Parts: sequence; structure tokens; C-alpha cells
Amino acid sequence: MLLSPPRLVAVLVTLGGVCVAMAACASAPQSAGRTGKITPLACPASFPGTAPWVPDRPRGIDGRSRMVPQQAPSRAMICAYKVGSESGRSATSALTGTRQLAGPLAELASDLTWLPRQLHGTSYACAGIGLGEQTNYLLGLTYPTGTQWVSSTDDVSDCTTTSNGPFTSQVNIGGQIAASYRSATWAPIPPPHLTGTDHDPCAARRSGRFGQDQHLLPGRPTSIRLCAGTAGPRATTYRTAMLDRGFQPLVDALDALRTRPTTSECQGDGQQATFYELLAGYADGPGVLVRIDPHCAPAIDNRSLQAADASTVLPLLQQLLPSN
Repeated sequence: MLLSPPRLVAVLVTLGGVCVAMAACASAPQSAGRTGKITPLACPASFPGTAPWVPDRPRGIDGRSRMVPQQAPSRAMICAYKVGSESGRSATSALTGTRQLAGPLAELASDLTWLPRQLHGTSYACAGIGLGEQTNYLLGLTYPTGTQWVSSTDDVSDCTTTSNGPFTSQVNIGGQIAASYRSATWAPIPPPHLTGTDHDPCAARRSGRFGQDQHLLPGRPTSIRLCAGTAGPRATTYRTAMLDRGFQPLVDALDALRTRPTTSECQGDGQQATFYELLAGYADGPGVLVRIDPHCAPAIDNRSLQAADASTVLPLLQQLLPSN
């Protein structure tokens, strides 16, 4: 969720998908061998440099189109690398544990194949970067045709991106991988990290959907939750509406806007006015969260794209979510 001005600070995410040393890439080689079977991956002894980092590019897998194939892997394991607190971190973290996942691997494929692509040139506001304990994870996936790694970090700020090397997403899945590591099964998507004063009803679940780098609202939403937030001296109050029809003009108006890659920041005009959030739901897969702030420029952001002007969208929002 975007931070409200004037506290917005854009943080440029640095990707670390290149192997920096031969010793850091000491995973077991993937090869078909004489039998035609794929050799499963083995955890590297250490995790070097800045996350996300993967020890090898996808082999026998199209890693550029999506984070993972839409089919379930035949084998999945998790490698954990404890980074520690900010004061105790080093450039390289040693392997602290390995888990073989018993399943359900179809759900793993479904969750990860929906992750949106991070556009070139985007940057993200992140208030809690570098805070608290962090653990880097590598998810090693084996398929009948090849293997691939996925890297993400469990941190309270959710500031680290997720990557398989060629494909990177701004959505952090570290909390889900951490829960899966603890249970040795693929865990459901956990709720996002929220502060003690953040009770935003439109941010109660993880959002981010494949295709939102092309459209503010990709595909055909089946429902819309609207939230209008008004900042007070101590907390933000919200009005909400749940819609299962009548929102197509709003979707069309958003899709008609000219967009650019997000910088995850906007310049406020100093007014403590109402902002809007739109959480689109779908028949399958995750939703998309769009923030509309008519007193900030650019006014619209879905965490992949920004649009400058909300003047065509605001009347439709006010019709669907009246003030009384």
C-alpha cells in the first residue's frame, strides 16, 4: 500500500540475479543424464550479496514469461539463510536449514504463476526497509523438463522483491515461504504485515496480479471493494462498499488512462482530504489494489503503473461510494 504524503520516500529496488562467484553457485548441477531424468536441485552452502539472488538461471524452463510454470512441479524444497538483525548482518549468509515440501504443489504453482512482473524503471516506497530479523529463502523447483530457483526474503517490511533471475516481481512472498518452511507443506497466502494503527479494509490480503503491468485493472474483475479513507489526527477512518455489479464504467475509465511505470510516490497538495482504494476481485487468482488520491500527483497507482489525473474516475467513485 502506498504511504500518504508527505512521508512518501521512493526506494529503488536493486536486483541481484547475477552469480557473483563460482563458490556461491555450488548447487548440484541439473542434467538429464543417461536415463533422461532431471537431477533435483541441492541447496547452496551460502546466500551471497543482496536479495533477491538465485544460484542459477532456469534450466529447461521458460523463466521469462512468468515466475513459475502454470503446471505443478514434481519436487519442491526450501533453503533457509538467516540474515539476522540489521546490526548483525553480513554480506553472505550461511545455509541454516532445508525443507522438502510434501505438497500441495498445485497450489504452489497457482500462487506463484499469478505474481505480476516488475517493470523496468520502477521503484517502491518502503517505510520499514532494513528493520528487524530477516531470512533469505531459495525455493528449488524440479519439473519433468528442468529446474529453477525462486528467491524471496521474509522481512517485516515486505520490501524485498521476488525473482527467478529473468523474471522479477515486486510482490514479496517471503512470509508465505517462511510459513511453508515451518510446516514442510505449501502454506496459504498469509495476510500482509500491518502496523498497530493500520486497519485498512482494502489491504486485508495480499494483492498483485499477473497483467497489472499492462492495465491498471487487468482481465475482468468479478467484484470491487471500495474504501474511502480520511486521515485524522491519530488514525485514518474508512467507509467501504462491496460491489458485485455496476462497476464496469469505473473499470473502463481506469483502463482508458495513459499510464507509466510506477515510482511509488506522489506529490501532495497539502490538503487532508479523502483518498480512495479499489480492491478488484476475480473468479481465480489474486486481486489488484488501486489507490486513487485526487490531491496527489500522480493520482492513481496500482504498484506497477501510475496515471496522472483522476478527474474522469472521481465522479464514478463518488457515485458508487456516496458520502452518506
